Amino acid sequence: MTWHVVAGFCAFLRKNGFTVGIAETLDAIEVARLVLCDLRAFRAALCSLLCGGKDDADRFDKLFDTYWFSRQTPRHTAQSKVIRPGMPKIPILAIAARANEAEPGENEGMGASAAENLRTMDFAKAPLKEIDDLEAFAARLFRLMSLRLSRQLKSTMRKDRLDLRRTIRCSISQGGTPIRLAYRTRRPRRPHLAALLDVSASMDRYSFFLLQFLHALEKHFRRVDSFLFSTRLHCISTELRAHQSPAALATLAEKSGAFRGGTRIGESLQAFNDEFGRRMLSKNTVVLILSDGLDTGEPDLLARQVRVIQRRSRRLFWLSPLLGMEGYEPRTRGIRSVLPYVDELLPAHNIESLLRLETHLRHA
Repeated sequence: MTWHVVAGFCAFLRKNGFTVGIAETLDAIEVARLVLCDLRAFRAALCSLLCGGKDDADRFDKLFDTYWFSRQTPRHTAQSKVIRPGMPKIPILAIAARANEAEPGENEGMGASAAENLRTMDFAKAPLKEIDDLEAFAARLFRLMSLRLSRQLKSTMRKDRLDLRRTIRCSISQGGTPIRLAYRTRRPRRPHLAALLDVSASMDRYSFFLLQFLHALEKHFRRVDSFLFSTRLHCISTELRAHQSPAALATLAEKSGAFRGGTRIGESLQAFNDEFGRRMLSKNTVVLILSDGLDTGEPDLLARQVRVIQRRSRRLFWLSPLLGMEGYEPRTRGIRSVLPYVDELLPAHNIESLLRLETHLRHA
């Protein structure tokens, strides 16, 4: 697909009353580059990017089908009339179907079924020959999630109060009649994220992907403070912000090898609270603890420290890869001790589970 086809779709939406400018068009082109092989993700991503409110979202699917598939739409009332595009269409569904019909090994990872396999593959069970594909696919989807979150934050700008000066200035071209009112808007304050990643031996196969995930969230949050821990705590905020390439992230993940061993989660969280808690935790802070909860320390200490974090922050999410195991229940003393103080206990074993966190972050 060429970029002008996506730009044409944005122009088509604009003709039908959507507020779609240059920035939104560039974002849409980037989305098409990332998720062309997945029709459902492509449609959902464009809807999130280009719809400014409920009215736009209600009409989006009909307009999407009209543009991309040249479908005949039902008759509309005067208010819901669809202006048809004046350019040829490229059927994305056909492209995805051809990708699915490819022979095994041909364009591996490009078909919808292969993409779905990568989305649901447990990081710890990924075959070595598929690790590179899984890492690249995860990076693309995490970037897309961050893009959607940023777009959602932008669309929540609300009308605050009437801007009389701008209203009068805009009315000059209308003969002095204030046909359109101008408002001052206030952007919602971006939250701060504090993330603590367990890099003990039991988390070894998950560490790199979770680092990728945290790196992608940098664009959404006002600030991201990241820590590694096993038996001690280490701040990696500066390193994570500086590492842009997958190779650099892999190097950072390898550096965490010095931490691998047992896990003393309670003592690590105590170190965080004592040294960084007062400065980093507030009612505008979202906290992620990424750990399987297999603690070798005292459960009472762990529970106390988690309680302190939960009381000082806006939301506390605990992400555990073990929740992806069939039949798993949080029965160990460590994880059971923190359950009363965790707002959400969520799985973190594959791409799909991490992408689901987007919904929770929106509400947070």
